[in-house]
Order: sequence, then C-alpha cells, then structure tokens
Amino acid sequence: MRKFNRKYYLFFACFGLLDMAAAGTSENRAVIEQLVSCSAPLKTAVAFSNAVDSPDFDLAGAEEFAPWGGVAWRVYPAIKLGTTSSDIVIMETNRSFYLRVPSKDPKVDIRMVAKALQLTVETDRDDYLVYRKALTDRTIQVQSTENADDFWVGCYYDLGAFQNMDEAMLNATPERIKQKNELQKILESE
Repeated sequence: MRKFNRKYYLFFACFGLLDMAAAGTSENRAVIEQLVSCSAPLKTAVAFSNAVDSPDFDLAGAEEFAPWGGVAWRVYPAIKLGTTSSDIVIMETNRSFYLRVPSKDPKVDIRMVAKALQLTVETDRDDYLVYRKALTDRTIQVQSTENADDFWVGCYYDLGAFQNMDEAMLNATPERIKQKNELQKILESE
C-alpha cells in the first residue's frame, strides 16, 4: 500500500497536480459543492464569500475561466449537479456560484439539465438560454455563456438577503459587539 501511495504522490508532484489533489479534499471544496447546488445556508454563502481573499483559502485557481470581476477554481473530484458535472467552479459575484460545463451542444445540454433539475424557462432565444427555479432566498439556474462550447449551472443568492446576512454577521463580531456595548454605556450614563 505504501508503494502505491508513493507512486501516485510522484505522479501528482511531477505533473503539478499535488495542489489540485489536496484542494479536492478541502473544507472549501465541500462548501463550494453546497453553494453550487443551492444547499448551503445563507450564512455559509456570506462567510465563504468573505473568506475567498484569505491566505488560508485552499482551492486551486483557474484564472483562464474567470469571468470579468469574478474568480474560478479547479476542484477535484468534479462536482456533480443534476445530470452534469465539472471540475471548474465559477464565482461570478460574491453571491453567485456556478459549474462551468464544457459542451459540444450547449442548447441541448442546458435543456437536459433544466429538465433534470425541474427548472422553468426564463429566456429562450437563439443566442441565449436561461432556466431557473426560485427558492426561498436563492435561485438555482442553468444558462448560456458567451462561449459556444460551454454553459453554467449553479446558484445565486438573493441580493437583499445576502446583504442583510452580511451586515448581521459583521455586527456579531467581537469588535463590533464591544463597540456597541461601549456606545450603550455612554448613552446610559447621559
């Protein structure tokens, strides 16, 4: 067994895949799987979004797929959602998380994924497809991209709910609680 592990370690090290293999088992990978599938609590989405710039963040970047203003990561093993899976995760905004799915025929594949996830059509034009299902404070969707060889499927969280949770979490930090207590003491002493 030890030789088996060493052989794979050498393979990963030689081909620069060691970081990718390690990232596949990380807590961040597990959380992003929940975010993409709309199963993560809103508080988790906000915490994850705030942690992305942390030096402890351990997902391998995939800059070649990052949208303007967003980020992309390569995860291992690939994340499955509906009838598809991908090892590329896109964070388009601080509250939207998608799988980038390569496809030879995105229109057909989008419709197939939408059917499997029980999504309804939002936009259906020759050049752009969007299927969605609104949940309480988030929406799961599959959509076309500008590229002819891929599509995105994933989740975005409601802006208002996301901002309210972010504010609530900010107010719950020890520094903010101390500051509020000090202000309360000043008000009570007047």
